[in-house]
Amino acid sequence: MAKTRQTMRQAVQGQRTRPVWRLAATLAVGFGGALLAAPALATSYSVTNLGILPGYNSSTSNALSANGQVAGTFSSQSGAFRWTVGGGQQDLGNLGGATNTVTANGINSAGQIVGGVSVPPTNTFNGYLWTPSGGMQVLPNLGGQTVNPRAINDSGQVTGWTTPGTAQAFLWTAAGGVQTLASLPGGGTYSQGLSINASGQVAGSAEDSLGGVRAVRWTAAGVQDLGTPGTGDAFAFGINDSGAVAGLYLDGSDVQRAFLWTEAGGVQTLADLGGDSSARGINGSGQVVGFSNLVGGGRHAVLWQGGTPYDLNSLLPAGSGWELISASAINDAGQITGTGTYNGQSTAFLLNPVLDVPEPATAALLGAGLLGLGLFRRRWQRRG
Repeated sequence: MAKTRQTMRQAVQGQRTRPVWRLAATLAVGFGGALLAAPALATSYSVTNLGILPGYNSSTSNALSANGQVAGTFSSQSGAFRWTVGGGQQDLGNLGGATNTVTANGINSAGQIVGGVSVPPTNTFNGYLWTPSGGMQVLPNLGGQTVNPRAINDSGQVTGWTTPGTAQAFLWTAAGGVQTLASLPGGGTYSQGLSINASGQVAGSAEDSLGGVRAVRWTAAGVQDLGTPGTGDAFAFGINDSGAVAGLYLDGSDVQRAFLWTEAGGVQTLADLGGDSSARGINGSGQVVGFSNLVGGGRHAVLWQGGTPYDLNSLLPAGSGWELISASAINDAGQITGTGTYNGQSTAFLLNPVLDVPEPATAALLGAGLLGLGLFRRRWQRRG
């Protein structure tokens, strides 16, 4: 499906032994480690329905913290929530009474959330920082422009873009306030900060010298064009603590293509399930999540592992009642959040990986090996 540029923009002490004992121990450790190591890709996931509070009719998940907290939005952005394992879903409230718009875009491990809220009576859009102890507080503006926060890291650094007018990417800290991030050399002023990692590196998009939009990364060295293929618009939606980036670019036919960028390998186009695709989040293991359109229509949430796409619906228990539509984030524990339908109702979800355990035959083989190793050790101890 063709996408207009305007639409795209708006969008982890030993005993004395003989040499033979050392060899046996080495083999046993290597053998046991190979058997016990967890697979890189979970073969299935348990799914938690994050729910919909009274007064709303749907929920969307937008962000996931390292410790499994989720931030999201209700009913066409008319409310926002935080979800925790112990407390469930919590409405974030608003500023100045009833509002038309509230979004929750980013969350960190302290439960701090950033987003946007429109405040009566003028319904002016304001960026906010919400904390469990202090509630919702307006973030300072930048040269008369308000800020639209998109992501927050565990140090409390925030990125996003300014509004209204031409968007400009920013980085905010409590100590330093708001600062504009550099534009591409020779490019326009348009830019957006879309994700931030633990060290304050930012991923997002910026206008180039031809008026196109490029996927970029901001580091201490400045702004870097990630070099996505072609001249179509590109956006970097996720960045991990190693600086690897995930996002999408438009190819020559205006088809969305998910990509993974790394310092060593550059841009890798990720395979899809049959149509437009977008990578939205990446963790420290290089696992990427997002969505892909399907052959014949529809859209499903996807996990990319080693560049291979896995339809997350195929990794759920049979008869779960879920159709997972899009995944927005993945943390280093392998938890994934996103939005789907549960028995036909649109709602946010959290997936937890279910790791393999050794099959009975494998476990028996491992047990026999360890028993033999114990007997072998006792024999050599008696001889020593």
